[in-house]
Amino acid sequence: MKRTVVALALLMCLLPTALVFADENTPGDDLIETAFYGIVVDSVTLEPVEGAYVYGFDDDFREYRISVTNSEGEYYLEFNRGGHYNLYVEHELYEQGSADATVEMNDRTEMDFELIPKVFDTVIYGTVTDASMGDPLQEVMVNLYEYIEYDDGGYYQLISYQITGSDGNYSFETYEGVFRVYASKEGYDRIWKEITVGSGEKAQLDIALEQWARGIYGKVTDQDGNPMKGVAVALETDNRNSVEFTTTTDENGDYEIRVPREGQYTLKAFEDGYRPYSEDVRIPPDEMVERDIEMTKARLPDPLLRILYAILALLGII
Repeated sequence: MKRTVVALALLMCLLPTALVFADENTPGDDLIETAFYGIVVDSVTLEPVEGAYVYGFDDDFREYRISVTNSEGEYYLEFNRGGHYNLYVEHELYEQGSADATVEMNDRTEMDFELIPKVFDTVIYGTVTDASMGDPLQEVMVNLYEYIEYDDGGYYQLISYQITGSDGNYSFETYEGVFRVYASKEGYDRIWKEITVGSGEKAQLDIALEQWARGIYGKVTDQDGNPMKGVAVALETDNRNSVEFTTTTDENGDYEIRVPREGQYTLKAFEDGYRPYSEDVRIPPDEMVERDIEMTKARLPDPLLRILYAILALLGII
């Protein structure tokens, strides 16, 4: 009898441990599994579409899932409860697919999609120029965004980009739809333009960029008043995440730096054999500030001077 009691006591002590152990090692047996699954295929060839993004979310957007189709075109989305869900399928080479369904908790619902291939018979092209001079601008980043629409709104998705050459031209081969062309270049205000194009249309969209209307300019000379060519001039923002805008003087010693916004800046100039120049300046909202710079000969030999400048720069003194 005593042995039986001891055995039962030991069993009662071990039982909770055994139950926890079993629960922790059998995931999914007692979990909710409300899921959508299926395949995504090309509507013309009926071949699987790999790399398509399948988005699923409920009406309140409390649950949001993403799946990417594999080489067989398969996707799987799992949610925590039943209800009404919206599904969207996107791929850069196909029109958007969509569906919706109301499902019960623990339902596994099969939902297949046939995506219509996009027809790349449309061209958006144009020239980017300087708004004041009318000259073509090179090295302009031109981004093309497509408007992706949902039942409750939409967003613009980047689909391509180009950098203009010396002629300032850009050209995108695309498909019908609503797009934004976004152009940016340092020294100029960024701009975007919206355009709607139909199938087979060739739409011209020229863009004129305005130079930043604020900054600093002047002349760099030595102590005798002679202009200095090739001097490095910088305008540094006066904040924790400082940004530096730089240029070099031309053959006449002239420089110009434009900045995207007003504020407090530090004007700096550097040249071997000369003391580094530094001055605090305030750039107003829409005005170019004139500051001439006189460089003073350094008394230390160049190698020692460069070492000293490096130490001072590391200490944040210059």
